[in-house]
Amino acid sequence: MAVDDSDEWLFSSMNKYEDLYQYELIQPTRTIAFVTPGEIAVGGCLSTGFNELLFLSAPGHLRLTGDEQDLCGERDFFVIKGALTPHGVDHIETGGVGRERTLFVMNEAMADVELWSLANEDSDVIEKLDTMKTGLPEGHTCRCLIHDKLAICGSTGPQALLFDVNSLVQVGSIEWPRPITCAGFVALDGETFATVCQSSGLQIVWDARVGTGSPSLVLEQESTSKGDRFAFAVITPKEQPKIAVISDKGQLTVFDIRQSKAALECVDLGLSEPTKESNLCLQSSSHKPNQVSISGFGHCVLVLDWSTQQQLFKYDGHEEDATPLYHQWYPWKEDMIFSSSSDGSLHAWHAHF
Repeated sequence: MAVDDSDEWLFSSMNKYEDLYQYELIQPTRTIAFVTPGEIAVGGCLSTGFNELLFLSAPGHLRLTGDEQDLCGERDFFVIKGALTPHGVDHIETGGVGRERTLFVMNEAMADVELWSLANEDSDVIEKLDTMKTGLPEGHTCRCLIHDKLAICGSTGPQALLFDVNSLVQVGSIEWPRPITCAGFVALDGETFATVCQSSGLQIVWDARVGTGSPSLVLEQESTSKGDRFAFAVITPKEQPKIAVISDKGQLTVFDIRQSKAALECVDLGLSEPTKESNLCLQSSSHKPNQVSISGFGHCVLVLDWSTQQQLFKYDGHEEDATPLYHQWYPWKEDMIFSSSSDGSLHAWHAHF
């Protein structure tokens, strides 16, 4: 994009979106982890060379969680601390009982999970603590969920493994009904978890209280959507939870976990098929249970009401020749979304509709 065109795009975006905050990363990221209100962690996802692992402070307005007035006037992101990693970062998880200032970092095509510490407030370096050896198949990216004292890890294969987040010792395993490629894990409550197969769309909800061995299946549901790649999100996980699945053919399906045999909604969104390099991403709003957001189809992030099949908002603030890699709803501000793009841009914006 030419300089004049870039300036025109910037001014157009700032006029179009009332709340728009931007930061330019050296490397693009496909993960945004919220640590505390106004503090996030990101990691470069380049497959060669070193990548930055950064702990950022968001603009002052986003560090407030209530109706307080923003008196600091800061409009920019800034780096609190950082580190270099020789791998491309695929995903970052935070927290865990006893690990409140720890980043659990999953690297591209690697089975193990690295632990990095944010605890030293006198240092501007994110310090590497340890590596959790999962024993999962090499050459596949590990998917990991940190929930209280438990780390749930899976990739491609017949099982997922359970680890204690403090000792990093395996405490159990879960045998799937058949081998799957995990698209990730979501906690529905303290004992029940959900995952979806990234390549088939198979949905599995299981109870972790059974410990080692086959899980107690709450739901095993085949996908009714056609496609080769799938992403998922859980809607209202603590109250009447539902699973939303999007395929790379643009088909969105929503299932009620309590009535697993019939889809609540199944709609073809008419989206252009993403390229193989696109990162398919589906997220749900924690404030408005009928709203989901989708990226990976073109250069926009779409906000939809799944119950009415209505498009509510289209964010096209990233440059037209860039593709959104990841986005996430901000837990502490209603209708605020963070998104990252292949050009290294990191945006926070308000979905006005």
